[in-house]
Amino acid sequence: VLRDTPRVDDLPGVQGPLAGIGALIRERPFSSWLVLACDLPNLQAPAIAWLLNQRTGRYRAIIAKNPSTGRSEPLLAWYDYRSGPLIENLIASGGSRARELVDNELTSQPWIPDDLAASWRNVNYPEELGSRGPSGS
Repeated sequence: VLRDTPRVDDLPGVQGPLAGIGALIRERPFSSWLVLACDLPNLQAPAIAWLLNQRTGRYRAIIAKNPSTGRSEPLLAWYDYRSGPLIENLIASGGSRARELVDNELTSQPWIPDDLAASWRNVNYPEELGSRGPSGS
């Protein structure tokens, strides 16, 4: 089914999710991106709708904060096409964590509503599927 789906390779020499986000920005610099990690089994459409409703003309990225952990969640986030320079500067400075994008006034960090927070809960191992521990990336 996914054989014909377009793919973008990670940026060489860049570690972690930033390699993928940076690759998207370079591949299509005038496209905005809804980034969804592959390890979010509880992701629901209302969470995506809420995230997209946070967009305004002022911000280059919407990276929500998790109420359970207080951490920013850059792997279920919106990256406006104008976020390209922010991402490129982070990569050029040796930054390795997408979470570092929140350290500027052009990124909005709204708090995730409690009733939607489960959508941001990532799962790295099968045994975590049944647990209800805090989310985090």
